[in-house]
Amino acid sequence: MKKLLVPLIVLTILSACSSDKAPNKSDTVVYMSTIKAPKNCKYIGEVYGPHETFTSEANVHLGKNISQLHINRAKVLGANYVEMNSSLDGGKAYLCPTSELQQLQ
Repeated sequence: MKKLLVPLIVLTILSACSSDKAPNKSDTVVYMSTIKAPKNCKYIGEVYGPHETFTSEANVHLGKNISQLHINRAKVLGANYVEMNSSLDGGKAYLCPTSELQQLQ
């Protein structure tokens, strides 16, 4: 019994330490758009939300939560622009010069 209890406790502690919460870069602004990223941006990686196959009327804030998840994952990558793919739940993350992003405003 003790042999099963110790690994279970360790797994519980480790799972509590993992998170999709925003990194400590709260001053970073992440732009999200379906418009192609500006040409001087550097591709960093992909950001995708959880792959759910069902929805519930009880979860009316799902869209907002998934958008925040995309932003958090982009921040982890060091990106400041996400080119969203309208047919998928996610997109491509880029690091863009501030001058390029100011032109978007």
